[in-house]
Amino acid sequence: MALNNIEKGNDNFYSLLGLKKECTTTELRTAYKKLALRWHPDRCSSMGNLEFIDESKKKFQGIQEAYSGNFPPSSS
Repeated sequence: MALNNIEKGNDNFYSLLGLKKECTTTELRTAYKKLALRWHPDRCSSMGNLEFIDESKKKFQGIQEAYSGNFPPSSS
């Protein structure tokens, strides 16, 4: 899965989000939302496993960095 790239320190943000570089803005948003909902630390904290919570924080941070690093600037 693309999230394994976080652990390896891969800076290929599109790969981290499971996308190709030619993806659309909609695909980028959808991939981000799906992964963010899955790995959000608040959601994962309900499982109670501290190791898992720490892992989810790292993955969520990587997901956020990937999204903010790839999202096109606002056209406004």
